[in-house]
Amino acid sequence: MAASREQTQSLMVQAAALRANLLRFYEATDDLADIPPEVAAQLRVPLCRVTRRVVPDVQTKINEIVRAADENLTVSTSLHGHDLEGEDGRRYEEKTSRVIRRTSKCNFSWPLPAGCTPVLRRAKLLQSIDEKTGGGGGAIFTINDAMGRELKTYRLSGAFLLEYFKCLPFTDKQFKHNMGSTFCWTCKSCPRMDHIQQANDVFKKNHGVVVMGERFAKQAPHKH
Repeated sequence: MAASREQTQSLMVQAAALRANLLRFYEATDDLADIPPEVAAQLRVPLCRVTRRVVPDVQTKINEIVRAADENLTVSTSLHGHDLEGEDGRRYEEKTSRVIRRTSKCNFSWPLPAGCTPVLRRAKLLQSIDEKTGGGGGAIFTINDAMGRELKTYRLSGAFLLEYFKCLPFTDKQFKHNMGSTFCWTCKSCPRMDHIQQANDVFKKNHGVVVMGERFAKQAPHKH
């Protein structure tokens, strides 16, 4: 049953009050290492119930929704293709990795398509990259801690990613490429992604050729 005009107006008032309270709660807990279990227990079920109604595909869209709100972008309604888009046609891929101290693994996996030949696979891969990051857009890689707080963000342009994946070597049995590595808690960064970000920044300045090397393919040595 569709809501009446009066019901909609009443719900808008309640939603505004709930939004204000949630923002105050977020600000009050932002600096805490963990939300006290007894506090979380009070909110877990009602928040999940409301979220399931408001954002039915929350598992796949939660990071995109927050990013779009922060950067004046629009969330794509499709489960395939780009995640976010700008008013001027820029397309963005959003990738998030959750790291925990026990493993410190930072994973940013990019799917490599299947195909009959290496040439066909490469063509399909580059087409996918353009569909997800073209129009002057790119990819946003975010590392969060166990509480969902942002630790580090990397931004690679679509033009750079096309050149990167043109040069990327992969085998017949390889169907994903992980751009992540072990997370450094001292530097609050991912060494391999640091190198890739540096290459992206150089590429942006001079539109030069992306040089692939061991530091992109393997875990980069990291010293303090």
